[in-house]
Amino acid sequence: MHQHLAVLERLQRHGRVAGAAAPGDTLRLHRRDGVSGEFVSESVAVAPGERPPMREVRGG
Repeated sequence: MHQHLAVLERLQRHGRVAGAAAPGDTLRLHRRDGVSGEFVSESVAVAPGERPPMREVRGG
C-alpha cells in the first residue's frame, strides 16, 4: 500500500494522473466456510500505517 500511495502521489505531482482518488482502507476477502463450503465475504480494515518502518524491522 505504501508503494502504491507513493507512486500515485508522484504521478499526480507530475501531472500524469488527474483527480485520482487514493485507495480505500478496506480490504474485501472471500473465505470458504469450513462447514457449508460456501464462500463468505469478509471486510477487513487495513491502514497504510500498520507496516513498521524498515529500521525497526532490521533492528529486531
